[in-house]
Amino acid sequence: MPKFTGEASRSFEPVPEGDYDLTITAITRKMASDRAKHPGAEMWHVAYEIGDTGKKVFSNLVFVPETNWRISNWWRALGHEVVPGKELDTGEPEEHFGAQLKAHLSIVDYNGDKQNEIQYYIEPRPGDAVKEPRAIPF
Repeated sequence: MPKFTGEASRSFEPVPEGDYDLTITAITRKMASDRAKHPGAEMWHVAYEIGDTGKKVFSNLVFVPETNWRISNWWRALGHEVVPGKELDTGEPEEHFGAQLKAHLSIVDYNGDKQNEIQYYIEPRPGDAVKEPRAIPF
């Protein structure tokens, strides 16, 4: 018979709208479904830890020309340079585990539940220290 150690109940309430430090805890490479806006497109499903709240938020980076602006903003928020018109190599998804960035989160209704959504990524200001990737416990 399996045994476990009890823990306090977890809250699934969203964090208040605002700017938050995020840490990438997982990236899964997928193909957009047939029902998606861009069926068959390569995409990354990214999970982030929200600061030290113990909560998570998720986003999809879809690699199609119409969303290059969002991926460019994500790349800048990670502290990388983006040159308009120049092709960039994001590397492999697992290379970004532990990377930290800042984003503005809002609260949206999803199937009757309130959850956080990333509205936009925040580019570091000149002189801001880019945080080193944090180790992710598995």
